[in-house]
Amino acid sequence: SSAARAVEVGGGLAARHARVAVDLVSVGSRRLAIVFVSDTTAEEHLRESQKLEAIGQLAGGIAHDFNNVLTGILAHAGILADRAAHGSEVQQVARTITTAANRAAALTGQLLGFARRGKLLTAPLDAHAVVREVIRLLDRTFDKNIRIVERLTAPRSVVLGDPGQLHHAVLNLAVNARDAMPLGGELAIETAVVELDARWCEQHPGASPGEHVALTVGDTGHGIPKDIQGRIFEPFFTTKEPGRGTGMGLAMVYGIARNHGGVVHVESEEGRGSRFTIFLPLSRAEVAAVEAASPRAVEGSGLVVVVDDDDVPRGAVALMLRNVGYDVVALASGEEAVQWYRARTRPVTAVVVDLVMPGMDGGECYRGIREIDPEVPVVLVSGYGRDGRAQELLDEGVHAFLQKPFGAPELVEAIARAASAPARSQDALPASETILLVEDEDDVRPAMEHILRSRGYRVLAAHHGREALELAGESEIDLLLTDIAMPEMGGPELAHRLARPGLAVLYMSGLELHRARRDGVASEEAGFLQKPFTPDLLARAVRDALDRRGGSSRRLQAPRPEA
Repeated sequence: SSAARAVEVGGGLAARHARVAVDLVSVGSRRLAIVFVSDTTAEEHLRESQKLEAIGQLAGGIAHDFNNVLTGILAHAGILADRAAHGSEVQQVARTITTAANRAAALTGQLLGFARRGKLLTAPLDAHAVVREVIRLLDRTFDKNIRIVERLTAPRSVVLGDPGQLHHAVLNLAVNARDAMPLGGELAIETAVVELDARWCEQHPGASPGEHVALTVGDTGHGIPKDIQGRIFEPFFTTKEPGRGTGMGLAMVYGIARNHGGVVHVESEEGRGSRFTIFLPLSRAEVAAVEAASPRAVEGSGLVVVVDDDDVPRGAVALMLRNVGYDVVALASGEEAVQWYRARTRPVTAVVVDLVMPGMDGGECYRGIREIDPEVPVVLVSGYGRDGRAQELLDEGVHAFLQKPFGAPELVEAIARAASAPARSQDALPASETILLVEDEDDVRPAMEHILRSRGYRVLAAHHGREALELAGESEIDLLLTDIAMPEMGGPELAHRLARPGLAVLYMSGLELHRARRDGVASEEAGFLQKPFTPDLLARAVRDALDRRGGSSRRLQAPRPEA
């Protein structure tokens, strides 16, 4: 005979699930028990992660398409409100449409957050500043029967991410905590620095070993039943009454945490409250002061080329631009845009191009137009957020990015920002700067050397660290461009030996940036370029690294290698 049951060992973050099976067998006159124990914790987390990933892909696609529709609704409603008589019924109806569309846009923003397609910025930010901003908002809006407790004990609290997205994540957790305490209770927001080990990360796909800021929102409410804890991060899943919630709050928190290189973990017991903890990789970068942008007038002049395969947003963007004074050429494909641009008969003020199009997409369209006119200002738009594809094009030279839906003020401001951006012609790059290129791959190094020489740089190419030290000892260098992982001497060690004020360092790696920094192989001060990359992306990264180097701007003589 046999029997099996599932058990939980430990509790909290260390809790593990296992399946225990017992078979009873007879050996002669003896009865023996054979016990099989299998750890199911990692399997459960992996299945859950894969399920949510699949739902996220579907949700992201739906949000993208819906944002295209909302762009048209908001544009036409805004123009209708502007043209209607002040206080008229038509104007009131138009504003009601705008309000409803903005609510829908907020919902698609949550979908994109869950789908990990919504992060707009990657900058050092203070998690404590985000929490305090949320608490100030809660103090003004929550009932007094909710006691808000702040326990921000993390000695370091800087992470890389988008402050707006993290603000939404903490606020959603706080609102859920309030709703779980209808008769009042304690809402605690805490921070700590924790070290996640490899074993814990294996149980929680998406987590990476290393130091993290643990941001916890806890409540003393009714708790979450055990049988539904596995579903709480699914989009549109909710236990609230109809009309009390969309079921997108926790889904968005999950997506935002994953999009920032972290994970979210929940501990809850019925009748004893819940604790949601977001683990975010700790950063050693400094938080920069942000200056408020001055408002711009909603008006413009000149010719703008609009490229979008979808009739609704293409027509809406064209209408918005014409309404504020621009002449517009609206084109339905990347191929048509490049062909038109080659035969154009008048100057173009800017190009507004959609990222996702069939055939020639926004990136290919941008590169085709730039070959004809390298200096034309380009604004990239997308129903997705500023994800990897959009960021790559911004690194290549696209001047501005807008996420759909948007209104005329945002569009005109983006065009003005793109038009006022300083020109960065390849022909204008200085020929006097010297780059020490260190790459051990023979099929990669010559191509990179050719790309950099074609941009006017002097290049010293080395196969390994020792050769690089010899070349540096004989020449003045401005930039060390080195692969991270190389035999004998890696890039970080080489950079340490050549370190001097004013010497720029740019690392290359097949690792993602947050993983390279997590593993301690890429510093916060140096630039970083993820492989594979395009020639334009390489040139832009090199230029940026040289432009932002600190200390003296003079070129430095590197020391000769030790004997």
